[in-house]
Amino acid sequence: MSLRYGMETIFMICSNSSFIYYPHNDKFRSKCHTAGEHTEAGSRDQLSNNNSRDTPPPDQLFIDVLLVQMNIPRDPIKGWIFGSDMNSCDILLDRNHDKGISKNQFAIQVDTRTQTLIFANLSMYGTKMTRRGRFSTVMDSFRIQFGEDIVVHIVVGNDAHLRFPTHSNGLEDFRIRWIDFNSKLSQLYSFCHRLTSSSEPNMNRQQPDYTLGRSIGGGSHGEVYLGTHRYTAQLYAIKICGHKTVVPKLMWNHEHIVKLESFITYEDLPALVMEYIALGDLRRHIYGLDAIDTAAILRQLLGACCYLHEEGYIHLDVKPSNVLVQSISPVYVKLADMEGVRLVTETNTTIYATRLYAAPEVLLEEAVDTKADIWSLGVMALELIGRLPQQRAISRWPMDLRGCYQYLHHSIAHNFISGLLKTRPQERFSAQEALRHGFWQLKETDYEAMRPADLRNTQFPESEENYSLPDTAPFGDHI
Repeated sequence: MSLRYGMETIFMICSNSSFIYYPHNDKFRSKCHTAGEHTEAGSRDQLSNNNSRDTPPPDQLFIDVLLVQMNIPRDPIKGWIFGSDMNSCDILLDRNHDKGISKNQFAIQVDTRTQTLIFANLSMYGTKMTRRGRFSTVMDSFRIQFGEDIVVHIVVGNDAHLRFPTHSNGLEDFRIRWIDFNSKLSQLYSFCHRLTSSSEPNMNRQQPDYTLGRSIGGGSHGEVYLGTHRYTAQLYAIKICGHKTVVPKLMWNHEHIVKLESFITYEDLPALVMEYIALGDLRRHIYGLDAIDTAAILRQLLGACCYLHEEGYIHLDVKPSNVLVQSISPVYVKLADMEGVRLVTETNTTIYATRLYAAPEVLLEEAVDTKADIWSLGVMALELIGRLPQQRAISRWPMDLRGCYQYLHHSIAHNFISGLLKTRPQERFSAQEALRHGFWQLKETDYEAMRPADLRNTQFPESEENYSLPDTAPFGDHI
């Protein structure tokens, strides 16, 4: 079905459900005619004349729609919120949250930095939908492409079709309006941020000005929740630490390291308030990346590690689940899980690391330095190009890795990967040396050739939970 809409339309909601006619949604409701119809009366006559048909023609559906146009949402930071709470939702899906629709079910957000849209689930139970022909229960967030159709399955009524038009017939006009709209939103974001933020993290240990939502992850240092600031409604990732966590340096000032906003206490437990990155960690995206994206991610992470190392710190748990993806096109990542970072000079602290990515000296409980992070990046490099061994035994792990890159045809690529994965730390590249390597001057075809031809279309495991090697654990008891 082809619907007519204006150049101001960002997306539309079509449904046979009664929420379309809620008074709360009046400002969004519009008559949207299907292609070939000329008048509203003509449309109704056509409906009347076809009552005897077994299957109504498709252009009779969804005449009344909700159009979301370039008007500022009620909450500029959270975006257009869908749910059952009249006080917080832009679009009401039901009047009673007891029937299955959460007060805040999901939101369509605008990422003004990349000028793209994000679908953000806000319900602890997830949002059921069909996208690109696949049914799933979405628990987190994903980036939306213009031209997509998403079907949200509503418990209390018929499905809601969310359509994001391409505006192919007036693309330049839409693009100008879209850029201007993003500029206005960006100014609002900056204003809201200035109300509560300062250049240094807040060390307030009193009752925080945040409300906690659903869990969005966790690890060896605690559970991470989606948090909302009480006054600005800005979203944050809040990690509640289950044990005493020492943060040696709070203000990591690097573009590819997750920003820490505050260090607070929550119900007598230490908590870290960090920027919220909606696209989640690299595990979700790792096998859909092209060759150029792979190289860009490695370079960005090397830059983050180089910064840490020059400051005298080691991360010690560099892996895909500790890398957050801020945008896909262009690819932009940030290193996370910074509370485990330790000084190079520290020797009496327990090391928390993931065996799959841990350097030999970490596994053997020998002295470690910044070169341990370089090994982890070397393992990630092999993973990104699809060359990790399928069978993974800790006793022969370094040897197995060596077998994965020895067949790289390009001598520069071989030298780069082998330099990251030297068994002896003193022979391994430093982050600075790796950033100066000729690897970054290779052509896209050279990067693509690094991936084995027989693996380019292979489905890989999506998380290290599927691996035979355990995830993060303190070394000493389990080796």
